[in-house]
Amino acid sequence: MNPPQITVDLSELEEFSKEIKKIEPAFLEQIWDGVLQISLETEKEVKDRTPIDTGRAKAGWGHWTPQDIQNPASTKGSAIKNALSYFRKYPRRKIRGTGASGRSQLASADDAIWEEDKAALTVTQGTRVPYMTYINAGTSTHKAHHNVDIPDLQQETRTAQWLTQLSDWLERAITLTGRAALNYFPRAIGGESVDKMLSKYSDITRK
Repeated sequence: MNPPQITVDLSELEEFSKEIKKIEPAFLEQIWDGVLQISLETEKEVKDRTPIDTGRAKAGWGHWTPQDIQNPASTKGSAIKNALSYFRKYPRRKIRGTGASGRSQLASADDAIWEEDKAALTVTQGTRVPYMTYINAGTSTHKAHHNVDIPDLQQETRTAQWLTQLSDWLERAITLTGRAALNYFPRAIGGESVDKMLSKYSDITRK
């Protein structure tokens, strides 16, 4: 069973974007900005809801966040010692662990999936950590955390609401031209800006 993924998909706006580009290219940047906002907020929800044992599942969702890697309580001896400092110093290397479940083995940036397609107005996020499926859906012996299911439903609702707002905005924008219409452009969500959210990941990469 493949690990779960989430896609924020506004590809249905592709034809719309071609038309809006004739009015003002800046509108397309606003739409893409909204796709990124929803995607980043969804990623934060998944990471916040993911329980931590070794930290691999949380670190390997969406953007790679090595600061989430922790030494599992079951690890003995020198296995995965100082994992956090190691990953910060060697972010592209892999580290093997010998925890009871072996779930910290081969944790690396290769676990993380974050794929942007600006032309198609989609962002896909996910992980290659094989046991994320069981964290999300549960097993016969472990409860389901729904750490992916719930954020996915939330992003679908948020995206649908924003699409409705965009439709309403378009009707008003028809009577306007150029940047004047940007004053009425609906924001996808509140909170932090895309630049601020993305800067967190670039800071991590530089460490």
